[in-house]
Amino acid sequence: MFDELANELKTAREKNSMTLAQVANKSKIDLKFLEAMEHGDFAFLPDLYVRAFVKNFARTIGLDENKIYKKFEAARKGIPYIEEPPQYHEILRQASEASKQKTPPSISQEKQSLRKNKPEIQKKDSLFTFDAVGENNPVQNTASSISKRNLIVGGSALGAILLFTIFYFLFFDQSEQIIVVEKPIEEVILQNQRYVEDEQTPSNELGVGISDSLVLMINANDTSWIKVSIDDQASGEFILLPNSQKIVKAKTNYQLTLGNSGAIKLILNNKQLPFSGRSKVPLNLLIDRKGLKYPDKSPSQR
Repeated sequence: MFDELANELKTAREKNSMTLAQVANKSKIDLKFLEAMEHGDFAFLPDLYVRAFVKNFARTIGLDENKIYKKFEAARKGIPYIEEPPQYHEILRQASEASKQKTPPSISQEKQSLRKNKPEIQKKDSLFTFDAVGENNPVQNTASSISKRNLIVGGSALGAILLFTIFYFLFFDQSEQIIVVEKPIEEVILQNQRYVEDEQTPSNELGVGISDSLVLMINANDTSWIKVSIDDQASGEFILLPNSQKIVKAKTNYQLTLGNSGAIKLILNNKQLPFSGRSKVPLNLLIDRKGLKYPDKSPSQR
């Protein structure tokens, strides 16, 4: 289903007499990614980045980016894209305005009836009894008693719900949940532009200030997305462009996820690490003082 979307992108680009190089220069998207999308390949990076590139590509060649984004999501889920009729939102707006203008006559009549009966209710509420001596002793009327009873019942129910919630989370809910917050599309686009425009040099380092007992140099001969955790703490993720490198420092270990493992070379303390990666195949690695390990269920080891 991605073929239809790819053809639409390519046709719109050619209709505007634009080359892929011109689109790459204007949108700040790597030329390889543009070629992949026009060939129906949308798995070159994680979905977060692909969504941003699809919208940016469509906007650059004059297409409706929101419509193209919906088509991409439908193709990713394997369902056909159904376009809403042009008059759909106008019909909803007119129906909403018509419902606001019409006021049922029964409502106004009920309001008038309540206003007429209001003095009588107030008179009934002001009930008093007198004791044997003749002094007045105000007694709570029926409406006030009901109101107090409802307030007590409601407060008791709310307190019971609150206690149950606290008890549940303390003693029953022991599950560990991982919450993934997706970055806004605009932020991803700006991040990609920064990677393209800024030249990456060996001075780019993560873990500055950490003891340099482990110094890892990551070299890339092709574009690759990389996520790194230093000393069992999440440090960040980045994209290495062709012929670029990144230096990270740690005390005890690294945990790496390589998006394009066949394009990466790792050098630990000036010694190259042997590992087998494949082009455009993700790979999980664990590196410590003893060397390199493959964690269980690594994508490339399945």
